Amino acid sequence: DFSGYKTMVVDSSYVLPSNRTMKGKAGVHLPQKGLIMLNADLMAENLGLSSENFFAMSLMHELVHAMTVKKINEYSSLSEEEKRIIDGLTALWKESKTKVKSIIDSMAFDAKRESLLTVYKMYLDSHPDNETASLKEFIAGVMTDPSLQDVLNGIRTKGGQSIWSKILSVLTDLISLINPDIKIDPDSVLANAVQNVLRLGKDIVP
Repeated sequence: DFSGYKTMVVDSSYVLPSNRTMKGKAGVHLPQKGLIMLNADLMAENLGLSSENFFAMSLMHELVHAMTVKKINEYSSLSEEEKRIIDGLTALWKESKTKVKSIIDSMAFDAKRESLLTVYKMYLDSHPDNETASLKEFIAGVMTDPSLQDVLNGIRTKGGQSIWSKILSVLTDLISLINPDIKIDPDSVLANAVQNVLRLGKDIVP
């Protein structure tokens, strides 16, 4: 339920409560204030997206971040079904982190390695001293960032399924955490529609 959140559009010079500015940040989630802030300056830059799609991606990222912050912070009071979903995402994050780090360690020092290392630091090990914060960023990233989605789509699990496909399945369940009344049959048209939304970050990039 996001009814308690407000969205503000600011520019790169806006000063956050941490005394840092919005420079270089597409969006920021401030749970204490119930605010989602989006950077209009970045929306105007050439990032391979239309301004409308960039706005949608940024807002989606922060909404997902807001939901996961709430659920992960309330883990001890969640239902068993909700805990199962969060545990599943935690396991997939840890598996992704281990396998991507192994790939990076085996690569030559070139532009491809640097690109993968950037994705690793941004979404798989974003807060080295705080696993909970890293998990939150990973969950938001898999729903919105094409670079991370492509990396995970190329990594296979023991059963031969890609990590990305397994995450899509779990994230379909995660949607129901917004509203416990939402139940999605995996074989339904609704499930296909939800998975298309989850792929939004990948599909809208030219």
